[in-house]
Amino acid sequence: MVPTAIDDLIKLAEPLKGVKKPKAKDWKRIEDEKELSFPNDYKEFVDVYGACVLLNCLGIHSPFTKPSLFDHHRQIRKLAGSVAQFFPDSPGLLECGSDEYSSLLMWKADASVPPDDWTMLYTQSNFIYSEDHECGLVEYLVKWLRGEIAPEWLPTLEELQARGPVVKALEFTK
Repeated sequence: MVPTAIDDLIKLAEPLKGVKKPKAKDWKRIEDEKELSFPNDYKEFVDVYGACVLLNCLGIHSPFTKPSLFDHHRQIRKLAGSVAQFFPDSPGLLECGSDEYSSLLMWKADASVPPDDWTMLYTQSNFIYSEDHECGLVEYLVKWLRGEIAPEWLPTLEELQARGPVVKALEFTK
């Protein structure tokens, strides 16, 4: 069996114990409610990791946590104004993660292509500097953890690795 991107990610970043895996009906409910389908690799990621932080830097959001992925997305749309086109407009950007430097990891969501073909945009929150990546979320994370992708505004991979665990729970302050 050929390893998938999620298999590669698990080798690089051991999942936390006790992550509550959403049921298929939970995914269907949220997708019906938001009128979108998520990429399958994102669903696999949330099923395995939940909402978490990688290298004490990059948080990946979940539609099942409070605040949810959509709460973050609403806030970004509000702050960015007309700088970019956002989901639900198509094509539009949809945030799936953010880092401690207020940079955003986003899908380039386009209703005319299957969600599994959406590509990634990693951008500073002012959208002045950004990087396009022709891959899905999990492949992006694998490349980032291998040092194959290195946004110039982040500390080096070695600096991030020295901070502590590769994966930790994403905790929100109220």
